[in-house]
Amino acid sequence: MKEFDCVAMKRQAQEAIDEAIKGMSAEEQIDCFRRESEASLRKMEEMRKRRKNTQDGLHDA
Repeated sequence: MKEFDCVAMKRQAQEAIDEAIKGMSAEEQIDCFRRESEASLRKMEEMRKRRKNTQDGLHDA
């Protein structure tokens, strides 16, 4: 038995995206994807900084 179904996850993600952009023009879709991408990049950078700070704290101990 599979513990993780990648295809099902992909389909669910695509359905959520389709619902989110339904009725948007191509330009609105591009703006939406750009905003989401920028937010994801900011979140990743924050996580990297937190991890680095945590690791630095471990080295100081």
